[in-house]
Amino acid sequence: MTGSGEKHPLHHVAVLPPRVGPTPDALPAEAVEVLSDVAMEELSDAVGALYTMDAGMRAAYLDMPRVVGAALTVKAAPGDNLAVYGGVSLARDGHVLVVDWRGTSHTCGAGALALASARRRGLIGVVVDGAWRDIEDLAADRFPIVSRSRTLVSGGKSALGELNVPVACGGVVVHPGDAVVADCAGTVIVPREHLDRVVTALAQRAGTTPDREAPVAQLIDAYWAQYARATGGEEA
Repeated sequence: MTGSGEKHPLHHVAVLPPRVGPTPDALPAEAVEVLSDVAMEELSDAVGALYTMDAGMRAAYLDMPRVVGAALTVKAAPGDNLAVYGGVSLARDGHVLVVDWRGTSHTCGAGALALASARRRGLIGVVVDGAWRDIEDLAADRFPIVSRSRTLVSGGKSALGELNVPVACGGVVVHPGDAVVADCAGTVIVPREHLDRVVTALAQRAGTTPDREAPVAQLIDAYWAQYARATGGEEA
């Protein structure tokens, strides 16, 4: 997105001005503790498919450590990464940069150098719906990166984009301050407004030892009961 009134080469004029929302607070320590230990499958079950990113969003390297932090969002014009630099300038302790890059793979959202100062201020990870670069350097530091792909090509740097606004990433709507939980198994978003509810439910489950095979047995029984009805009681 260009700024309001800025001329496009074809003389199109952007009517909407770029937005920059408030920088979100870090997650509560108790929430980080619970979300750091829970199985990703259990967390995904707790929030549902609408808040679990699609399978194309993957850890950028093997054995990437889990990251749990508050979403600092960037809505960048595909192919132009100026907004990413705006986003990293706002990063503070406990933030995960979440970049709406619309799956862009012909250029990268940024690389290791762009993150250096933000990491010193406490940026703990990046989730980008598109490509990134310098993966080996970031992997050597065990810095978490989730992306769709990687590329060497650096993008343009002229479109302001938007910061700390709702974005789409991995098929999930992410709001500034939402909890981002990602590792090699996948990426899950916990909406900030429901964080206490989800964390409480997960903490309560952690203190129980349910019969996890009981639902499987029920589904097996349900299959054969339906099979019997469909075939008039014939045995398989």
